Amino acid sequence: MSEYSEKLKDPRWQKKRLEIMQRDGFECKHCNCKSEELNVHHLYYEKFINPWESNNNYLITLCKDCHENRHVLEDNLKILISKIHDNDSLFEIQGILHHLISFNPYKLDLLNKFLKDFTS
Repeated sequence: MSEYSEKLKDPRWQKKRLEIMQRDGFECKHCNCKSEELNVHHLYYEKFINPWESNNNYLITLCKDCHENRHVLEDNLKILISKIHDNDSLFEIQGILHHLISFNPYKLDLLNKFLKDFTS
C-alpha cells in the first residue's frame, strides 16, 4: 500500500473528509446522488502537505462513479496539456477547460493553478 493510501486512513483525514461531506450535504456535487458511496476529491493537490491540511475550497464530495470519471478526465487533460507547444494551443485549451467548469464548482484560481502546473 502506498504512503498516500496510508495517510487516507489517518484520523485527521477522516475528520476532514467528514467535514467536507457534511458541508456538501452528503451528496455528489456533480450528479446530486445521495445513495451511492461518496468520496472526497481533491480539485487541486497542494505540494508538500498532508491530505488533511488541504484547503477546504480544494475539496469536493463526489460519488464513486463521478470520482472515477473525474480522474479519467483530469488524466486526459494532463496528457493534452503536456503536448502544448505554443500559445495558440494553450488559449484553445483554456477555453475548453472553462467550459468544463460546469462539471463541478471549480474556481478560477484552481483552473489557473492547474494550467500553470501542467504548462510550466
